Amino acid sequence: MDGIKFRNYVPGDHAYIMANMLRELRDADPNAVPSDLWFPMYRELIEKRLLVDPAIDCIIACAEDKPSEIEGFILAEKGQLLWFVFVRKGLRQSGIARELMRQLNLSRETPAALTTPDLRRFLKNPDRKSTRLNSSHSSVSRMPSSA
Repeated sequence: MDGIKFRNYVPGDHAYIMANMLRELRDADPNAVPSDLWFPMYRELIEKRLLVDPAIDCIIACAEDKPSEIEGFILAEKGQLLWFVFVRKGLRQSGIARELMRQLNLSRETPAALTTPDLRRFLKNPDRKSTRLNSSHSSVSRMPSSA
């Protein structure tokens, strides 16, 4: 890919990943869960599971000449489960998502745990419920214990 390189996640990517995942998932979530419950629930999933679990890989697509300029990212269990893929608007038709998936041996048929309308259009399994966790994966409480 011209002008794009792929690298592993580094802690400096944390804020970008959090902000974009939370925004995309919240925009796609049809549930009427109040934001004061919704954001902590998903923030915990991302921070305490997806970004720290050694079984989950995070690959970053960045500008070749500026490695800190993130163009997209993927969180997945190699060859097994796609947790999330994100590509910046304006680059979504560039093939970056396809290349991110290839980096982790994933295909469009790979089960997806968290989806958005753009991701469902990209994947061949469009019947997934928006932002729902894959039932075959270990469950994460969707409601804080204080609720």
